[in-house]
Amino acid sequence: MERDMEPVPHWRLLNGTTIVMSGATKGPGAQVALALAERGANICLLTHNPQDAAALVTRIDAVGGHGYALPCMVDDDNALNAALDKTQQHFGTGINALFTNMGLMPAFHEYPRARMSELSGDQWSAYMNGTARGVFVSTALAMRRMVKQPHGGVIINTALYGLQAKPDLALYAASRGAIRALVDTVNAECKADNVPVSAHLLVCEQDIETCTNVLAAWVVRLCEDEQHHYDGVITISA
Repeated sequence: MERDMEPVPHWRLLNGTTIVMSGATKGPGAQVALALAERGANICLLTHNPQDAAALVTRIDAVGGHGYALPCMVDDDNALNAALDKTQQHFGTGINALFTNMGLMPAFHEYPRARMSELSGDQWSAYMNGTARGVFVSTALAMRRMVKQPHGGVIINTALYGLQAKPDLALYAASRGAIRALVDTVNAECKADNVPVSAHLLVCEQDIETCTNVLAAWVVRLCEDEQHHYDGVITISA
């Protein structure tokens, strides 16, 4: 599906802007990376899929961005700190934005679709460790850097299967509920401390294909917005 993006001006709005992305080597995340790259952004892909990441870096560079890929388990504090250090050294900038699109999505056959009464504590722990923990660690470490930067930063998360409760999606819904709480906490703390950092959760209650174009446009808009005009939770629709 082609991305429905407005024409890119001859001056690139995101030149010199460094955006760290996870869950972005394929699918909607990759479309977001390319939309940002068209505006001249520096894109660091944190990944455990080096082949897909390398292919996407080539595409990022081809459309006018600057791509960089690092293998990283983002739920590991030390590994992620090292990756953020390398990103800043590579681009010579701070971290302007963090984009996360983490977790096994319900569309994949590996996702444990089951009624609540059929799920186990081990399934809960495995899913939340692979999703909410990664978002928590990424948010905490990115925020630690952003609050020290004069320009602050923006943290963007996704809920591509929505926030509404649906049968058989208990694990996904719980992970996105946790992420929403993190977003609200970041915004409350940064408002209290008067620092220019904002967090957002982009929620799609339609099918993913319909929302992909709009998702990319919203991420671009949030990365370009230095005044932090937008709400923490944003429902996107075509």
